[in-house]
Amino acid sequence: MFICLYLVVASIRRVDLDRVHTGIGYLVYIVCVLLTIASSYCLELASNYVSIFLGKEMYFYNYNSILVVLSAIGLFCAFLKIQIKNRFIKRTTNTMAKYCLFVYLIHMHPIAKEHYIEWDLLKWMNVSNGFIYLIEVLVLVVGIYIIGQFIGFLCTKLSNNILKWLERKKGYKNIQAKVERLFNTDNAT
Repeated sequence: MFICLYLVVASIRRVDLDRVHTGIGYLVYIVCVLLTIASSYCLELASNYVSIFLGKEMYFYNYNSILVVLSAIGLFCAFLKIQIKNRFIKRTTNTMAKYCLFVYLIHMHPIAKEHYIEWDLLKWMNVSNGFIYLIEVLVLVVGIYIIGQFIGFLCTKLSNNILKWLERKKGYKNIQAKVERLFNTDNAT
């Protein structure tokens, strides 16, 4: 499921991002979001006439949907050249961004989804009151984000400690630099 993410990141690393215009990123994002909404609406209408489309209205919201992937790339390109001058906001943003991949990988992992169902996290939401529902969704999103950030922090600290321990052992000099060189594709042809 997440192989698409790695292919996109590997492709983006090979593009000269200085030549990407911010407006193009916003345009791609807006067009893809509108197409996603329109596609879902069309599938919902089609499901009234053709039973094969019944229950497929959310298909285009899937993480591997080409529209979702393109909208994420567009948003990435739009935010790429933003310059943050306030030191506190810059530090906070960099700290949060450091573990965002963990949040992405963890929040829909089968084990995490199993716990969502087991704990009935979505059943307690009050959908009859729009304002309360909005608050409940925000609390759930922030909670999942904080848990993902915390797990990312723990995994990073643990892996760094393991690498330091291995470096102290004979024959494992500069293992972190070797691992980084192994995964660095900047010089790849």
